[in-house]
Amino acid sequence: MNARTKLRLPKEHGAWAMLYMPFAVGVLVAGSVSLRLLFLALSVTLVFIARESLLVWWRARSRGHEDRAARRLMVSYLALGALFGAPVLFVYRLYWLAAFGAVTLILLVVNARQSVRREDRTIGGELIAIAGLTLTAP
Repeated sequence: MNARTKLRLPKEHGAWAMLYMPFAVGVLVAGSVSLRLLFLALSVTLVFIARESLLVWWRARSRGHEDRAARRLMVSYLALGALFGAPVLFVYRLYWLAAFGAVTLILLVVNARQSVRREDRTIGGELIAIAGLTLTAP
C-alpha cells in the first residue's frame, strides 16, 4: 500500500488545481505573503484532504460497516485544519473568514452525500464541488 492510499489523499489531480489556483489568485490580489497566509493554506489543504476519508467512512457506513481508520483520519485532518485555521481567526482577527469556512463545510457535506449516492458526477454535483473549491479565492 503506497503512502497516498494509506493517508487517503485525494486522487483527482484537477481538484488540486481548482483548489490552489483561486487561492493563488487571491494571494496575488492581496499583494502580500505572510504567516497568516501559510496558516490558511495549511488549514484549507487539510480540510480538502479530509474529504477523501469522509467519503470512505460515509460509504462504509451506508453499507452497514464501520471504517474506523477512515473516521480517525477524517477527524485528524479536520482537527489539524481547525488548529491551523484558529490563529487566522483569533490571532489575526479575520472573523469574516469563518463564514466562508462554514459555507465550505456545508458544501463539503452536500458533495460527500452526493458522492455516496453516486450523484456527484451530475451537473449539480460538479457545480457544488467547483463552488466549494473556488471559495479559497476570497
